[in-house]
Amino acid sequence: MRTFVLLVLGSLATGAFAASEPKPDCANASTTVQMTQCAALDADAAEAQLNTAYQQLLKRLGQPDTATDKFSLMRQKLQVAQRAWIKFRDADCDAVYQVNASGTIRGLAALGCKRAHAEQRTKELQAYLGP
Repeated sequence: MRTFVLLVLGSLATGAFAASEPKPDCANASTTVQMTQCAALDADAAEAQLNTAYQQLLKRLGQPDTATDKFSLMRQKLQVAQRAWIKFRDADCDAVYQVNASGTIRGLAALGCKRAHAEQRTKELQAYLGP
């Protein structure tokens, strides 16, 4: 977990650096640093989409309870599930980082893990929202 936290802090620092520097040309990224910067941008975009889906679902579940639909309980269960999912994602991506710890691709692999999990969870939350 500590490693993943350091990775996230590193990607935040990369994001802060990227704010003052031009964004990397991700279509032509050729160094590990460039690829990692692009992976961090992709992971951040996936996390933003996840957050949007989650907030939309929370809003929908914020309506008053009815005789047949207990929206407050649904909302509570969703929040518990999301917190558990975040712990799982962090642990899983930390494991990916550790498996690759001896290589320069470790950060890229962990960020790819984070992006993939966010994309999958977004699909799951969007399924709750329906068409």
